[in-house]
Amino acid sequence: MTVTQISWFNSSKAYIADPALVNDPAQRLKGINGVQSLYVAFEIEHPKVAYIVTIWGNYDDYISAVEEPAYVVALDTLKPLLDGTPQDIESVFIDFTTTPVEALAAPVSEIVITELKPGETEKDVVILDDVIAASGVTLGNHWGHVHGKPDEYGLFIGWESVQSHAEAARKGLLAEVIKKSEKTLKYSKIANGKFREI
Repeated sequence: MTVTQISWFNSSKAYIADPALVNDPAQRLKGINGVQSLYVAFEIEHPKVAYIVTIWGNYDDYISAVEEPAYVVALDTLKPLLDGTPQDIESVFIDFTTTPVEALAAPVSEIVITELKPGETEKDVVILDDVIAASGVTLGNHWGHVHGKPDEYGLFIGWESVQSHAEAARKGLLAEVIKKSEKTLKYSKIANGKFREI
């Protein structure tokens, strides 16, 4: 099963001014053995924050890749994009139940990283995902465990626009489930981006 690496970092002024600077590093990363696809975006809410989403064949492919010289070189080419160092890049790996290509292809993709509050169970995440799927207003939704952390989850949800996302979250069953989920889930990241595949 594929594993999805979501990485984010603060962008350099040069990268913000010229988003095409990501193309060469992204092509190098995409050429690494085990990488199936790669997407990039700036966060809509905080445009200085940039994302690279890498879909690996499986987690072992990633572990093997980090030992390869080509991977080290590819990471080195990211330096001009960073307001900081490669050590400042944050990453999380999600074992999505379905590969999140549909949500990533949407005009706006929402990233959610969350964890269960003490005493709560996975059913709350499943209910939230089921209601999102049944709402008929999303352009793909995917969820899964954070790799190696059974109480933490990631969701990718596709939307027509930020406005349609905000409207859906304000009314109807989806709004009720989101409100209820705030009692059972602790959200560590909620962000939106306009991803493009490299």
